[in-house]
Amino acid sequence: MKKLILHIGSEKTGTTTIQHFCNNNRTLLREQNIYYPKVGFCDFAHFSLIAPFHPIDNNGAKLEFAPGEKYDIRQEWQPVKDIFDSHKNVTVLISAEHFSSRLRKAGITQLKETIEWLGKDIKVEILFYVRRQDSYFSSWYSTHIKAGGKLTIDEAYEMRLQEHWFYNYFYIAECWAEQFGRQAISIKVFEKEQMPDGLLESFADAAGFTINNDFNMLVNDDNISWSPKMLSLARKVNELNSVNLIPYRYQKLNKIAQLVNDNNTPLISPQRSDEILQRYKESNENLARVYLDRPDGRLFENNKIKVSDEWAEPAEISSEEILQVLLELTKKF
Repeated sequence: MKKLILHIGSEKTGTTTIQHFCNNNRTLLREQNIYYPKVGFCDFAHFSLIAPFHPIDNNGAKLEFAPGEKYDIRQEWQPVKDIFDSHKNVTVLISAEHFSSRLRKAGITQLKETIEWLGKDIKVEILFYVRRQDSYFSSWYSTHIKAGGKLTIDEAYEMRLQEHWFYNYFYIAECWAEQFGRQAISIKVFEKEQMPDGLLESFADAAGFTINNDFNMLVNDDNISWSPKMLSLARKVNELNSVNLIPYRYQKLNKIAQLVNDNNTPLISPQRSDEILQRYKESNENLARVYLDRPDGRLFENNKIKVSDEWAEPAEISSEEILQVLLELTKKF
């Protein structure tokens, strides 16, 4: 049997960890007849395979971090076709979170046609990890600042939540099911309570391989967490300088983050968390009932908002704290 597994995200559900793990263990995966191909402009993930479809659902815009200006679908997917053409029985595993965050009905339809071009009788499985939307938003905001963004948390909240479909997991799943059928969609909940053996074991089980003692479990992921004060410092840096003016900007800020102490107050209030979850309550319940066969509609085990009078909006880093960071940096040079 020929099988294509598409790990489509979503973003902020450990996708980078999964991708580096698969990249580090390509040979061992191949021993279990699973090919994690190295194609395109990224060594560890398959962003080049999403790049040709990106303009379809994004007003003609190219994938922003793709180095080329234009991408031909068949040219990018030819290495995948070569694998299927040279094997009677094989599983090809593809991972790129932008499949779920950037494609909608038109792009997915074109992708379906491309998969039909890859070969006959290829079974398609879609792996879609979902995260509680308020936590997803907070994590997205952190990535926005790390990447050079300048929005305040309030500005981001107003802008991001206008993209209603982006956090509407049931809508996304149905877009994919329209082309591949609901039976092809496998929903996994990115939550400790529902991944008792951890993320990688969860993914291995979903993708159909076994992790043994030979696997390299060390993942080189520098995506460390930044505290609210560090995010405010980085946003100030972003306002004063374009990303390109500071060589190795992210790496330098990552080191500074270790010097910025904070109590890690949640970025958003309990009231705002509740507002986000209420907005997607119906979508989450539909996803749980239809795709996870949960009659009660409970998608997340940890579904309670901790309402506390002690919560206060995270303070921005002060001038005195910035000076202290600079003093610490001078000790390192």
